[in-house]
Amino acid sequence: MNSKIMEVYSSMLKFSSLDDYPKECKIFIYANNVMAKNLLTIFTEQRPDIKILGFIDSFGKKSSEMIETISPDELNKKNYDYVVITLINYLDQLKDFISKIPPNKLILNLVANLAYHPPYLAHGFTPDKAKNTFIISKLHSSKDINLWNLLTTSMTDSSIKNLVEWFLSEGDSDLQYIEHYDLKHDDVVMELGVYDAKSSSVFAKKLDQTGRIIGFEPLGQEIYKKTLDNDLHLKEIMTIYPYAVSDKVGEISMHLNGSSTKIADDGTKIKCITIDAFVDENQISKLDLIKMDIEGAEPAALRGAKKTIKNLRPALAISIYHGLNQYIDIPFYLMNTLENYTFKLGCYSVFGLETVLYCIPNEKLK
Repeated sequence: MNSKIMEVYSSMLKFSSLDDYPKECKIFIYANNVMAKNLLTIFTEQRPDIKILGFIDSFGKKSSEMIETISPDELNKKNYDYVVITLINYLDQLKDFISKIPPNKLILNLVANLAYHPPYLAHGFTPDKAKNTFIISKLHSSKDINLWNLLTTSMTDSSIKNLVEWFLSEGDSDLQYIEHYDLKHDDVVMELGVYDAKSSSVFAKKLDQTGRIIGFEPLGQEIYKKTLDNDLHLKEIMTIYPYAVSDKVGEISMHLNGSSTKIADDGTKIKCITIDAFVDENQISKLDLIKMDIEGAEPAALRGAKKTIKNLRPALAISIYHGLNQYIDIPFYLMNTLENYTFKLGCYSVFGLETVLYCIPNEKLK
């Protein structure tokens, strides 16, 4: 998929098990980000003999933990056994830094799993066997089943090696939300989670003036205004509402935090609608695709769209990665609910993030 990343990846030493790390080794973790901090948690809980000397950060970001954060230039003054890299999808951008580290001291970490979600970091997550078997029986092809098995194995194993190698060879982030549904020029798209409208622009390229995009984004127009101003066709065919979408009409509390905005008990009050209520109120009689990427609120939004999905039979592109249970529960719910639909899978991030379930009405298959 990315030959430059694959070239660097192939040349590096890799640890895909905690047992690969020698006892009492001393390491720096490159980057001060979520994956690095999750790795720190795994080491702390499962390999306390490993000495974490600190993070290496190019941007001067300081850690909230009682651990030193140094710049790359300070590394040559330190005594360490390994520099551990977690930023697999940025390997091509790290070539200069990588070239300065002795090869025997540079490790690409593959010790992680989809249990990067904090409640599961220490012990992983085991999918319900009956649900898992049912989902596999409903997936469209051997390719979908293979990807599903890679994802679910990465929930239970301590290594993401096979998933990473699948993504580097077969994944394509540019296809997110559109890989398995062929948009027609006059389609009506409903987009839950517009954010910066980058995916909206991708949809718009497939539509002409008779097409339409209906968007929902509780953060407001300052987030997506620049994209719309630079894409006049998108601006002409898209209408965006500043609402949250759930299974109730009224207000909902949300923690407003950029692309990670999500429902929170002590958040800002936002107007909330259901898809069913919106479709009824606006007398929408044609709906071809519903895209959802709303930070874990997908199950509630789907419950609030039952009538619309049954009556208008749109294709669905649903993010299922916002919680480990959602990888299982969202497909299980939809596969039990939808009649005469075909189910396909896509993954658009090296760590199993950005996983999308596609539900395509059989009459709309490519």
